[in-house]
Amino acid sequence: MRKLAASMAFAALVALLVPGLAGAQGRGCELSGGYRQFKGRVDRVGPDKLSIDSGKGAKLEFAKGAAVEVMGEKTDWKRLRKQDRVLVSWSLADDPRTAHEVCVLPAGAPGS
Repeated sequence: MRKLAASMAFAALVALLVPGLAGAQGRGCELSGGYRQFKGRVDRVGPDKLSIDSGKGAKLEFAKGAAVEVMGEKTDWKRLRKQDRVLVSWSLADDPRTAHEVCVLPAGAPGS
């Protein structure tokens, strides 16, 4: 029982620390806290939707948020292109799933 409690405490600590470590800070993006993040390549982009493929079997579609911030290698939604590497910040409470922040990562950045 102690091992289970210790494991759960460790997992909770890691869950709090990993978003900050795995985020795109230092690559031209200062993402807000409190959001989930999804990293992948742009599969489709339209004036009000963005589809991302993680490359690991997951594909998610995001609606364009009213105040979406695009940062990093590109700073405008209209400049997003298929195959751009992005990190999308979104809230689990959103229905439909909505992009609040989109960080466009450099083409050669590690970890994607």
